[in-house]
Amino acid sequence: MSAKPTHRWQIQDLMATKPRATSAPWSARWIACGLLLLGGWPLLAASPQPPTATTALAYRAERVQALNDNALKLARTDPDRATHLANEALLAATTAQDQRGRIEALHNLGRIARLRGDLQQAATTLRGAEAEARKLGDLRLVAQLGNSLGVTYELQGLEAEALELHQQVLATWQALDDPAGVIASMINIGKVFESRRDYVNAREQFQKAREHLAALTPDQTIPAQDRAAIWLGLARLDLQADKAQPALVEIASALAIQRQTDDRIGEATSLAIQARAREQSGDQSAALAAYTQALDLASSIGDKTAITETLTAIGRLHLNRLTNASAATEAQRQTILNEALGYTERAYRLADASNNSTLLMPIHQQLADIFEARGELARALAAERAYTQSREHWFSELSRARYDLLASRYQAEERERELSRLRDQSELSQRLIAREQVVRRVLLVAVVLALLLAAVLGFRFWERERVNERLRQVGDQLRSALTAAERAQTRAEEADQFKTEMLGMAAHDLRNPLGTILGFADLIRADRATAEDIQRYAGIIATATRRTLRMLGDLLEAAALDAGRVVLHPQNIDLHQLVTEAIERTRERAAAKGQQISLLGSQAARVEADPERLQQVLDNLLGNAVKFSPLNGRIEVELKLVEQQVSIIVRDDGPGFRRDDEPRLFQRFQRLSARPTAGETSTGLGLAIVKDLVELHGGSVHASSPGPGLGATFTVQLSQRIATPAASQT
Repeated sequence: MSAKPTHRWQIQDLMATKPRATSAPWSARWIACGLLLLGGWPLLAASPQPPTATTALAYRAERVQALNDNALKLARTDPDRATHLANEALLAATTAQDQRGRIEALHNLGRIARLRGDLQQAATTLRGAEAEARKLGDLRLVAQLGNSLGVTYELQGLEAEALELHQQVLATWQALDDPAGVIASMINIGKVFESRRDYVNAREQFQKAREHLAALTPDQTIPAQDRAAIWLGLARLDLQADKAQPALVEIASALAIQRQTDDRIGEATSLAIQARAREQSGDQSAALAAYTQALDLASSIGDKTAITETLTAIGRLHLNRLTNASAATEAQRQTILNEALGYTERAYRLADASNNSTLLMPIHQQLADIFEARGELARALAAERAYTQSREHWFSELSRARYDLLASRYQAEERERELSRLRDQSELSQRLIAREQVVRRVLLVAVVLALLLAAVLGFRFWERERVNERLRQVGDQLRSALTAAERAQTRAEEADQFKTEMLGMAAHDLRNPLGTILGFADLIRADRATAEDIQRYAGIIATATRRTLRMLGDLLEAAALDAGRVVLHPQNIDLHQLVTEAIERTRERAAAKGQQISLLGSQAARVEADPERLQQVLDNLLGNAVKFSPLNGRIEVELKLVEQQVSIIVRDDGPGFRRDDEPRLFQRFQRLSARPTAGETSTGLGLAIVKDLVELHGGSVHASSPGPGLGATFTVQLSQRIATPAASQT
């Protein structure tokens, strides 16, 4: 469960945090009266501030504002200078007790950290600024910080939290009747939906923003940057739907706004999107020209992030040219690849200098593609490994962001509880003081002294019991929280132990074939083997290599299934032909063990399924049967068609399995009682992959065995028509 930020944007919440007015105690009133009687008006009147002090405060406030304005202008082009100015503004505002200037300085520091790619620091700084703005009670300032914090959450991968925060900010702008803020929040919400690939809701938000823009009165204006952002958002969505021409029209509208206001940063972004549209429409020359313009603009303003993204896009464009240039000569191919590599390496140097894993991940992947196309497999593997490390670093940052968010939420709740406790104590103190004053006055009345004293003592005893009861409740809550924390720690330790065991098993399974490859490679290098021996050794190495690749393929497939990255492409296929092809692929391995494979049942079975994934299911089931069947054994494959259900039944006469093996049969990395009959290796993933792929098709798989030594039967059931899953591959 993801943690959610604890922001509340209702006006009454902010109003509730203001200190409550209390009547002045009697002692203060008597002192004031005495001062008045003695003519002490000068002691009570607030002395006016000297003009010099007022002028100094105004000068400091203007200086803080100027520093903040300059820091904001330089945030993209010179982040080091911008950071220095923002820190200087923060110090000056703190010294001058300029709370608004201090909050704006923190806002700038958060923006700069986000542009540098230090999203963790950005989120922490912006949350601190938002907390100070809430104490100040300025809803507009709180909403502005909420916009920045929501964008930061989106970049951190906290999309659900970003969406919730932007929706809360939208409600605040609506309460303030601020059309510019409403439109900005709609744009931000649309971007989050776009990032989550929810393009329907994303388009709805951008269209709402455009409708609000059209409904503005002449005296209402919004920033040109937001007007252009509406057109760019619609253009990106049209490109996602392969509608290049409408996208080009929308990009032209955005460019017109940006050029009119000299928004060179926005213009560079629009040109990059225009290049994508040109490339999608097949005009690669125009795409390259647009990318070049975007690169020149980004370079002229020193926006390193935009430069890096544009260089990466140009490198990808050249790589796509290679894909489309099937008739190119080898020299032309190398020229195109060199251009792609040159731009991508320039992008890598910039991204590496900023240590921005969000920019580094696509660059590493692109470098791997380029090196693979150049035939430099070692460098391709190194780039792919770097991509994996960048992705792991990104996931680590995401986990840390979620942890900090939870910690911030916990601290905010703790502060709120502490404030509530202090308010209760203050109210209790005021009541006690009032009662003591009443007691002093009532002491003058001897007749009611005893009754009044008894009432006060009884009431105080009741109050003490209430406090004790509340303390007991707090103690119970703390004990419950401690128990929950201990359970969470136990679950985390169990998960860590499982990961360790899984990695150990995978390493053990890979060690044998890799050792075989290394051993026979050393025999070949020894230069003492005959040509016939070398041929035999090479065959053994090839077999071990294929085994290793199968293991790695199983591991990658299991990871993809766990992450939900597998998407089906259903087709109406001839199941009998698909099974026949799978048997032919397996027959050589079966023949090596003297096994016979036969196909029974309906020849007219057809099914709506992904042929590639269904072949994977069949290969795993048949490979499992060959692996566990004895020498000279029999394997039967039967197709049954009952109404709208198709069953694929694989029987073998192997060792079967025990009853206590059944719960673990389709789990990952499980070692069962049965062992392969020819010493083959097993990753423990094959049947788990079969189960996941069959269930992804909407089907089911189960296994049965009469007992040890009596063989096993695996049955896959599929509907002849299945619904296409609403999954996406990322």
